Amino acid sequence: MYQKATTSKSFLTSEADMRRIYDKLVADNGQATAPLQDTFFGALHGEVTDHINGINWVMNHFRN
Repeated sequence: MYQKATTSKSFLTSEADMRRIYDKLVADNGQATAPLQDTFFGALHGEVTDHINGINWVMNHFRN
């Protein structure tokens, strides 16, 4: 079974927003599939699958 690929645009305006939402999803029984970490391409990256509907949230915050 294949899964339809989707794209989205984030409206998070700060690293603090991203950390807050990531931490909230994990605290609400979400599964951290990639911990928050710095990447080689200059972003803070993390992934969480929420427990309510199984959406895997892929988050990147690009630092200026």
